Amino acid sequence: MGAAGKELDRLLHLAGLSLEDVYVANILKYRPPGNRNPLPDEIRAHTPFLVEQIQIIAPKVVVTLGNFSTKFVLAGFDVDKMNDVEGITKLRGAPKLMQVNGFSFTVLPLFHPAAVLYRRQWQKVLEEDFLKLKDLL
Repeated sequence: MGAAGKELDRLLHLAGLSLEDVYVANILKYRPPGNRNPLPDEIRAHTPFLVEQIQIIAPKVVVTLGNFSTKFVLAGFDVDKMNDVEGITKLRGAPKLMQVNGFSFTVLPLFHPAAVLYRRQWQKVLEEDFLKLKDLL
């Protein structure tokens, strides 16, 4: 939605995709008050739905946009292990094969498109990472 949604659409096109080609889901089903970071209990309450969506869709590639989705997925969908996962700045752009709950997929951690609205210096990095997505597919 908004400027971040337009940026995501532009980046998807760069990778040869459109919103019709992907499934977009979120850690939380709402934005926390004041746009603060989600609390562990909020993540714990909402993510069973996300995990079920991922299991039903059975994607070959999961692109995590931002810190919280990256940490949650790379922690094996375990909220209590999220703090053991490095942050998006160190992990971005490096695909990782995951096996969780009996299925496997490749995770590609990327900066959230909203991040480049505030940090324009990340624009080229994000574009390069979306081109990696094109190569993965």
